[in-house]
Amino acid sequence: MYILPPGKPDTTVPLVSVEEDLRPRVDLSSAKKGQTCFYYALNLIRTRIGPNPPPEYQEARRIEKCISDCRKQITQIDIVDSWNKLKTVETLVQTALQHCKAAPNANSMKGKRVKIFQALNAMGQKLSTEYKPCLEKAKELINTFCKQSACKNIYTYIQNAQMASYYSIFQKYAAELGCDLKEMHQRHVEDIFKTMFPETYRTLSQEHKAIVLSKLGMKALLLWDELIKNEPSTLDTFFQEAAAEAYGFRKSSWTPYQPIESLIESLKSNGPHCVTGFHGSSWYRSPPAVQQTIEGRSIYGWDSSDRLPESSSSAIGAKSLTSHTIVIIGADKAGGIVYFIDPNDGSSVKDPEQQKIYAIPYQSLTEHHDCLNIVTLRTKDYQPSAGYALYYPK
Repeated sequence: MYILPPGKPDTTVPLVSVEEDLRPRVDLSSAKKGQTCFYYALNLIRTRIGPNPPPEYQEARRIEKCISDCRKQITQIDIVDSWNKLKTVETLVQTALQHCKAAPNANSMKGKRVKIFQALNAMGQKLSTEYKPCLEKAKELINTFCKQSACKNIYTYIQNAQMASYYSIFQKYAAELGCDLKEMHQRHVEDIFKTMFPETYRTLSQEHKAIVLSKLGMKALLLWDELIKNEPSTLDTFFQEAAAEAYGFRKSSWTPYQPIESLIESLKSNGPHCVTGFHGSSWYRSPPAVQQTIEGRSIYGWDSSDRLPESSSSAIGAKSLTSHTIVIIGADKAGGIVYFIDPNDGSSVKDPEQQKIYAIPYQSLTEHHDCLNIVTLRTKDYQPSAGYALYYPK
């Protein structure tokens, strides 16, 4: 098991050499600032440069600052509050549809719009002042959703309305990293057909590709313009991949379809792994408890019965349950256990225990994984051969 040094290097002190970083360490803040856990997880294991580096590290510093600026802009558009209230809007709509026995598609909602609005108004009387604007936002989104035909599901439409607000941010900073998000999209679509039709994928027509993607439930991914219009949330994951590549992270050969021995071997060879999935405290009803002690460190975990289903709906005003990036630091074959740290905890130089070490069954890791490639390009019929974990080569 890898025990990471507490805190982070003090970047106010100029870096001399990455081979032997002698800068003093300071506390590392948590990732509880919007949807930024991915970047904080990378920060736990990558080399940090900081301002005023020697000439040989200036390009690495430019990349570091570019990604940091992007993350800060995401935070500056009040993503914590926005995502919190977005979930409230979604919950209001979901409850109203259930009350009116309406399906989450435009045809069903058009015929019952009056009853849906009546149900919303009834719920609105119970909302606190802070969440009153969510009622009007829910009505606005229902009206615009019913007038369009491209997006088929109101919940996807609500999420995309939020994601579209910082679409330009990802485009701007991807360009600064020298990445073209549209080209990345095309590479991933191409990978689908290489995997599914290795002998004939080059000769497939656009019509054939559209049929294949339609059967996979991913028809919108064929055309970039349609993708950014109907699934703009995909851009978040594209930029994450671009950022990881720019930092120098590599994709692990481990996949969740392999036994735990494969993960252990990859950890031994490559060090800690960043993985994304439905992991961490948000996915349990109760807080973690100390289960054992290893090398003087408390190991926290949860009872499997406390696990929340992935389809669970938060109460009005509660935060949305979304995928989360963690850092795997070890695994135990005998117990079938995986150990990880969570960027949400932060890390204190004076109190190493602030950065808790968690343990979950390997089966839980593999059952609740998410691909670090493009999430929407992963279905039960198509599984990428790599991209489920990232490591930072030393």
